[in-house]
Amino acid sequence: MNDFKLSNIKIGYADGEKEAEEDNFSDLFYTDNNKYNELLSKYKFIVSGRKGTGKTILAKYYQKINNNGSFIIDYSKLDKISLHQFIDLDSINLNNDIRFLFHEYYIHKHFVETILKNKKNIKEYFFAEKNNVGCFKALVNFKKYIKVYRNLYNLYKEYYPDGSFNDKEKKTIQKIIENSSVDAELSSTEKLTAKLGTTTFNGNENVLEIVKEKKNFAERSEQYKKHILECLKYISVSIIIDDLDEIKTEDTEHLISLLINLVTKVNDINMTFLKVNSKSKCILLLRSDIINLFASRSANIQKIISDSNIELDWFKNDEELENMIMYKISKSDTTHNMSKQPPKIIKKIIFEKSNNNLFNTSFDKIIRFSFGRPRDLITYIDCVIEQYPNAPQISFKMLKDSEQTYSQKIVNEIKNEMSIQLSSEEIEDIMNLLRNYGKAIFKYDEITEYFNTHSNLYKNIENINTVLQYLYQLGIIGNSRLDTQKRRETQKKRRYIYTWSYRNGGPTLNMDWDIVIHFSIRKALNIV
Repeated sequence: MNDFKLSNIKIGYADGEKEAEEDNFSDLFYTDNNKYNELLSKYKFIVSGRKGTGKTILAKYYQKINNNGSFIIDYSKLDKISLHQFIDLDSINLNNDIRFLFHEYYIHKHFVETILKNKKNIKEYFFAEKNNVGCFKALVNFKKYIKVYRNLYNLYKEYYPDGSFNDKEKKTIQKIIENSSVDAELSSTEKLTAKLGTTTFNGNENVLEIVKEKKNFAERSEQYKKHILECLKYISVSIIIDDLDEIKTEDTEHLISLLINLVTKVNDINMTFLKVNSKSKCILLLRSDIINLFASRSANIQKIISDSNIELDWFKNDEELENMIMYKISKSDTTHNMSKQPPKIIKKIIFEKSNNNLFNTSFDKIIRFSFGRPRDLITYIDCVIEQYPNAPQISFKMLKDSEQTYSQKIVNEIKNEMSIQLSSEEIEDIMNLLRNYGKAIFKYDEITEYFNTHSNLYKNIENINTVLQYLYQLGIIGNSRLDTQKRRETQKKRRYIYTWSYRNGGPTLNMDWDIVIHFSIRKALNIV
């Protein structure tokens, strides 16, 4: 491996959608944590985790592996719901009740459009059998399926006809003669002709005008459901909806209510589909911090979450994250037989060993500078590879040289994560507070006193306690305390224990212990 260099490896992208487009995506996907197998369970339809934990990648792998034959899987983002609201309701400004009802319609419509655009793939599946008996059975099943498919197609086209114009108004006019004296004087032929409106006659005539209009979305939703269930007797269909937190609403409370309603609706839809087809379901990708807000707002939602949720939490098993990264490295380099090496050997080859007691290897420092998310590690390693593509190993010096770039990317990521609950002004005030205070480790009383003295500089921060607890939940700050038990006589520096909300900390920040700024953001905020 004398000719090995870091540019030989590519372990993924920060953006899961980009990674899923790579030719070796399936080879790089890590399955040993059993999350993929969980997603195959008929009752599991929620994939949760913080941003960067791999929700999109898991969903894309599920789609890539299963999207064949009679199993159709479609991936989309919830931000498209606004477009559908405009198409179907001529408005994106809906009251809450209508918007909640619209969710069920949107899911059903998504299933319909997924079925309609995959006719060719399904036909190829039915006729994949080579022997005569198989071909005959396939023909029978395909004829049955194509019948229900056409019914669904015709229904959809009634609502969304092709062409440049929509029907503004459809009218059918029937002329009904109700004057009995005139009616008696006409022959049967004349009566028929008169009703068709082509004969002139004397007498009173009442005209009934019937105006036909498209059924509202709730009525259409029921029709869609009926036809979808017919199709599911012959094929399996799953849809994946991502970026649920990106939907535009007037406030956070409304967003949480909207998402609780969506999860409840999807659960109901999935249970209905399950009676016909155990593989078919709608899968939702949700941030774990949003799910944590559900419990206090809905009594019933927690039961659904408990039965349906797959949580991506890489620090529940300390070796899980390490094994996943080593697996990706071994599979990404195909020229040096790394795929045959166990994770510990890969770690020894790629990451420099340390001579101090703080870190065993440079990989352990990368872990320290992460929030326990695959995206963090991939981002940091990519920063190093970009700066040192020809190096044979990731050294501590390389990590230090790349730290500023990495830190800025992490801060930008955190700001994006905070934007779901806070305004841009609030976010900037919080970042400025940490930057201006400038200390990496401090006491609760110290930062409180600083804030109270300079509160005029941070007008968008109402309560410092609320902000500190929020930063703790995100992992931006944690607690530290002196480790008195494991301190060694030969150790010159004190040894500290750090606790974080995402790893080994309690549910809330401990105000009695030291408060510490996360290592990953210090460079970007000029904190020493």
